[in-house]
Amino acid sequence: MPYWKNPFDAPPPIARAKLPGEDGSVSERDATPEPADPVNGPTPEQIQAHRAATRLSLQFTGTSREFFRLWATCQALKFATLGIYSAWAKVRIARYLARHHLLDGASFEYRGRPSAILRGRLLATAIVLVGAALTWWQPGSSWLLVLLAFLPAPWIITHSFAFKWRTLRYRNVGFSFQPNARAIRWPLWIAGATTSLFVYLQFSGRLDNEGASVMVFSLLSIVLGIGVWPYVTSQLLWHRFSNASWGNAKVNLTTTPRAIFWMMWRSGKAFMFLMVLLFGVLMGLAALIPQPDLRSLMQTAAYLLLGVCAVAFGRTRRLNFVLNHLNVNDQMLFMSQMDPNKAARLAGGLGVAGMLSAGLLIPWANVKFARWRVAQIEVSLAGDWTSFPLPPLPSESQSAIAEGISEQFDIELGW
Repeated sequence: MPYWKNPFDAPPPIARAKLPGEDGSVSERDATPEPADPVNGPTPEQIQAHRAATRLSLQFTGTSREFFRLWATCQALKFATLGIYSAWAKVRIARYLARHHLLDGASFEYRGRPSAILRGRLLATAIVLVGAALTWWQPGSSWLLVLLAFLPAPWIITHSFAFKWRTLRYRNVGFSFQPNARAIRWPLWIAGATTSLFVYLQFSGRLDNEGASVMVFSLLSIVLGIGVWPYVTSQLLWHRFSNASWGNAKVNLTTTPRAIFWMMWRSGKAFMFLMVLLFGVLMGLAALIPQPDLRSLMQTAAYLLLGVCAVAFGRTRRLNFVLNHLNVNDQMLFMSQMDPNKAARLAGGLGVAGMLSAGLLIPWANVKFARWRVAQIEVSLAGDWTSFPLPPLPSESQSAIAEGISEQFDIELGW
């Protein structure tokens, strides 16, 4: 008997396609990626806060060709003027880098004055020459000069921070900074006392026993390296960002110096062990070279190369931690996914290229590293720009003496 089908029976309904997220998949923006730096990277809560806000574009538009022309011109003028043009070179390079960093389509602006920087550098050079003359006249007074040099360090560093912030503008609104030398005086004075003790024991001849001398110097080096230096750096890093503002919008650093200190202790042990191991291997290989001049050259190159890698690793690790705890007026949020190990490898490779090219590839290396760093940082905005309390504030600094002095003495400013 043939099968009879009712013509009014409707066909089975077509299954509804699942909406995004119903099939278990997650969009690329809503996904929670594994942080490149598990210790100092963003937490899942911070990532979700960024996903809920409007992401702002952050770009670096500089090119190697343009930056090389600027860099080469500045180097030639510094050589022709016996270094006097270095202040103008610093301002020109800073203006180029600021102009080519774009946030949400708007560039930054650097307004430092080269004449003020030059005055600071001349004063710093005079201080160095006087110190060298006193050391030559009284060799045993080196420790006292080191101790005296650290006495004004809190004032110099805090005003250097102020100069760096106040010469920077964004959307025609200046940054500001409230220096507070009292807040960081004891960390710096403790560092100065420890360093002067190290210098005193080294040049006073008090330790005649070679074994005791090695033991004391090793102990002081450990105290300076894993105790005093992280303590001072954590205090400077917190002070540098917690007292800054953009217009009337406060820059908030939602962490403490203690947390920064323990961050520096927790992470990076494997990397530092690798650096020490590589340093020993390279020094051993260099010792096999019979020519003294070539041996010294190889040892210096190995020291500089590993030093560049260590600095890149440490600064990237600290910058990750700061950016992931930083916001402006609780509206502008930052998230950094930079990998410190990759930063060290990249800096090492660029350092090798710079040495093999006699420094000619340094501009290319700077541009390449700047592009990589910008690509790893996200900036999000909760709300819109009109919600910021941004009446323009005076941001131009008329004096950069502290900046010039701090750069001349090569003081670690907490980055």
